[in-house]
Amino acid sequence: QVDVSLYQTTTAFKGYENYHFDDIATNFSTENKTIFDDRLDENGQAEFSPGLNATDAPGMLRASFNTRVFEEGGAFSSDRFSVDFSPYDSYVGILVPKGEGWGGMLQTGKDWGVRVASVDKNGKPVSRGKINVKVYKVDWRWWWSDDYDNLSRYVSSEYYSPYMEKTIETKNGFGKFNLNVANEEYGRYLIRVTDEESGHSTSTLAWMDWPYWEGTGANQMDIASLLQFTSDKTKYNVGETMTLSIPSPGQGRALISIENGSKVVDAFWASTTKKGNITCSLPITADMAPNIYVNVTWIQ
Repeated sequence: QVDVSLYQTTTAFKGYENYHFDDIATNFSTENKTIFDDRLDENGQAEFSPGLNATDAPGMLRASFNTRVFEEGGAFSSDRFSVDFSPYDSYVGILVPKGEGWGGMLQTGKDWGVRVASVDKNGKPVSRGKINVKVYKVDWRWWWSDDYDNLSRYVSSEYYSPYMEKTIETKNGFGKFNLNVANEEYGRYLIRVTDEESGHSTSTLAWMDWPYWEGTGANQMDIASLLQFTSDKTKYNVGETMTLSIPSPGQGRALISIENGSKVVDAFWASTTKKGNITCSLPITADMAPNIYVNVTWIQ
C-alpha cells in the first residue's frame, strides 16, 4: 500500500532569484490519498504510475510517499521518501519594482514597469504568446497585512472585477507591462499573471499611494496619511543626540512623543510652515534605555 501527500513549497529558479513564482490567491490544502493497494507478484515486486495531479497548485509541490508491505500474518515493513513534484510544464514569475516610499510603496500617477518571466519546470526560459494580466484593488490594511487574507475571492468571484486587464507576451523568458494607478485610486492591489498555455498563475501584492511629502490626497488634506520619518542612526548611547527628519506637508504642528513601552518619557510640539523636511534634536537620557519608540502626529 502506497500513500502520498502533496505539500506546498516555494517555487524558485536559478537566475530568477528576485521573481515571485507562487500564487498567493490560490487556496491549496494538503491531502493524503492511496495511489496503490494491491498484491506483489511472485518476485515480490509491483509497478504502477502514481497518477499525481494538482492543477490548482500555487506552484511547485513536494510529494511525500509512505509505502507499507504487509506479510500474510499482518506484520509490515514501511519506507518513507519525498521528491519534488512539478504540476505544471512551465511557470510564470513576476517582479514588481520596489518603490521609495514606506514599505516599498509605489507612487500613484506614475508608470511602473512590472517584469514577467516564463520558464519551463527546469528553469529554462521559454517564450509565451499569451500571458494574461489582471490587477485587482483589494481591501486596505492600515496597520496589518496578511498575504493570504482570502485573496482567492478576488479572482473567483464575478463581483470583484479587475482594475486592469491585458494580455502580453514573453520572448526568451521575459516580458513587461506598465502599471499606473490614479491618485484617487490609492490603496492595495493584487497583481496576478497567468500562463494560458500551462495554466500556472502567480500573484503578489503592491501598495500604491501618493508621495508622502504631499500627503495622501494632496489637495484633499482631509484624508489621513502615514508619515515616513527617519532618525540619523539606529542605536544611541546615553549623552548622544538623536536627529529626526520629519516630512512636512505644509503649515501646521507636529506632536512628537517619546515612549518606552510603559510610559511617555517626553512629548513636545514642533511648528511647520512650509512643505519639505524639518529636523528635531532629542538628547538621549538614561530613562530611555533599553529602547524607545518615537511617535509623530502631524496636524494641520
